Amino acid sequence: MNDNEIIDLFLKRDECALSLTSQKYGAAIRGIARNILGDEGEAEECENDTLLIVWNNIPPKEPREHFFPFLARIARNCAIDAYRKKKSKCNNITLVSLDDEIRLNDNAYGSIEAEEKKQELSIILVDFIKQLRADDRIIFIRKYWYYDSIKSISKRMDFSESKVKTSLLRSRNKLSKILKKEGWM
Repeated sequence: MNDNEIIDLFLKRDECALSLTSQKYGAAIRGIARNILGDEGEAEECENDTLLIVWNNIPPKEPREHFFPFLARIARNCAIDAYRKKKSKCNNITLVSLDDEIRLNDNAYGSIEAEEKKQELSIILVDFIKQLRADDRIIFIRKYWYYDSIKSISKRMDFSESKVKTSLLRSRNKLSKILKKEGWM
């Protein structure tokens, strides 16, 4: 079944949409969560949370052209929230996030100004990602969006771990220069 048909089921409030989404994208959703949380049980919880959020958001949203990215973003946010809860209980876990890399602090701005700053930063990041070479772009997104490990990325790309690390270092350095130039750092 294609994504549009699944979304039509969501719009009709047919619970089959949940099982079809799980069948089609469940492994990918759990993979995103597992990369962040490192635990299969918690990844399954994130999948369930993701499906519940999707159920509650379709309608009014209809992500027909971008259903998997819609799911992936929700799954990623669920996993990050679960990670933060876990981290507050146990402070010895480290997670590299792009926000930490660029030391973005939204609390320094009012809510309207913070939204404007987020939009501005989003534009800068999208432009930055577009200018990367294809391999560097994939490596960067796999690391900072999907939280894949260096080992996983190197295996997926058929590169040495050293090449992946070098690509990430160079990309972070380029991003750092751009953010400094734009006044973010």
